[in-house]
Amino acid sequence: NGAVSEADVAAWEPELHAADILLMQLEVPPETVAAAIKVAQSRGSRIVLDAAPIPDSPLPAACWNVDLFSPNQTEAEQL
Repeated sequence: NGAVSEADVAAWEPELHAADILLMQLEVPPETVAAAIKVAQSRGSRIVLDAAPIPDSPLPAACWNVDLFSPNQTEAEQL
C-alpha cells in the first residue's frame, strides 16, 4: 500500500470515475489519497476515509473534505 503513487491514481482514473463511492484508508500515502479524492470529487462520487493509520505529517486539505471521515477515538485525539 505504501508504494501506491499519484501516477497510479492517474492510471486508474477511468475506474475511479466509474465508482459511486470511494472508500480509502491511510495505509496509502496521504498525497496519493488526496489525489484520488480529487478525481472522485470531480465525478461527484461519495468519499469515505478511514483515518487509520494516522501519518506522521499533517493530512492534506483534501483528506478533510470528504463525505464521511471515520477516525476511532485514539485517531481523533491524535488528529
